[in-house]
Amino acid sequence: MPADTRFLVGLSLLPGIGPARFNKILTHFGEPERAWRASERELLQLGVDAKFMPQLLECRRTLSLEREMEKIERLGVRVLSLGDPEYPAQLREVFNAPRFFI
Repeated sequence: MPADTRFLVGLSLLPGIGPARFNKILTHFGEPERAWRASERELLQLGVDAKFMPQLLECRRTLSLEREMEKIERLGVRVLSLGDPEYPAQLREVFNAPRFFI
């Protein structure tokens, strides 16, 4: 799996970040790791609801990306990101295609 997959998975688990916000954050930062490490101020500027911020910051602080990836591997699940050569070509062409899926 590409190195940035763990950050995609982590971002998807944060409270207050739905699919539209997820795409907006990734588009803004360009790289999943940069998005994962974004400051509170940056996230608020991108429209993350302030009421979710304490939960989001706590989740990001305590969530083990390595442990989440181990769970995925143990289950035998494959994570495909938009840049993965095996990502379905037709899905890639859909407006607002998912950045990744499991």
